[in-house]
Amino acid sequence: MKTRSSVGSMLTGVFFALVSSSAFSHDATKPDGPYHQTDLPELHAIVETVRQSAGPEQLAKIDQLVKTAGPELQRLSQLAIIAHRRKVEVMLQDVVDRHAFEEAQANELKAAGALSKRIDDALASLAKTLTPEQRLQFRQHNKPHED
Repeated sequence: MKTRSSVGSMLTGVFFALVSSSAFSHDATKPDGPYHQTDLPELHAIVETVRQSAGPEQLAKIDQLVKTAGPELQRLSQLAIIAHRRKVEVMLQDVVDRHAFEEAQANELKAAGALSKRIDDALASLAKTLTPEQRLQFRQHNKPHED
């Protein structure tokens, strides 16, 4: 019985380490790394990169995009975080309720999907503001990621 408990504790610890590990983060220097959806910090970095080379008219468009999308992105991000935490809580129970887990998993996927779609929409809107030079810069930056 004690061995079973120790093995369970060890597996829970390994699982928790994997869930919170930076190993699942995207590393641009390793384009063959695991799949990773653009997140809010990456979106922020992309916006800031574009802002550095933007003229006044483009800055005004970007500022409007940020003003429009920002609050919704934050709200969706919080919902995704809450849904993820709930799923992890269910998984870390002494006895995992399969129905509760599947429900928590579905809620997490729904929240993550909504956030991902809104991030992609924001990226598409930002892409419409890019100059030809900025498009070339991003194309060159993302070349290692192409298949």
